[in-house]
Amino acid sequence: MTISEKLKKALKEDPRPHRVALSFAVGTAISFSPFLGLHLLLAVVISFLFRLNKVETILGTFVNNPWSVPFVYGGAYFLGAWMLGRDLPPFSLDLMVRPEFIVPLLLGCLVFMAAGGALAYLAAWGVMRRLRRPVPAPEENPLLPPPC
Repeated sequence: MTISEKLKKALKEDPRPHRVALSFAVGTAISFSPFLGLHLLLAVVISFLFRLNKVETILGTFVNNPWSVPFVYGGAYFLGAWMLGRDLPPFSLDLMVRPEFIVPLLLGCLVFMAAGGALAYLAAWGVMRRLRRPVPAPEENPLLPPPC
């Protein structure tokens, strides 16, 4: 059995598209949190507490990957600073532990988490609805004899 077949089987186990989409959306929202390194642990704990599908929640955490993290966190910081009406200080490594960096980052990450989770829910729900759509019966071919 290939990986794609296993994934399709896992997605078809839960009969409710809402539940699968919610699990994936929660994982996606977690992937935009600033708690780098704790995403998988947070996904497992939250999926256990809220009885979500653990596979889909963990898959959602991989939406934000190491290649996109600098851009996402940079964008979250700039968005948070803009929302707070702050000027951006010149970047330095000691800035990362000061409140003038942490507060805008957390605010921007919250916005990204909400937007990412909502978009992931809509996308996953649409995919699940298509996977669950009944397959129409093939039309009868008038050239073939009817089945016995």
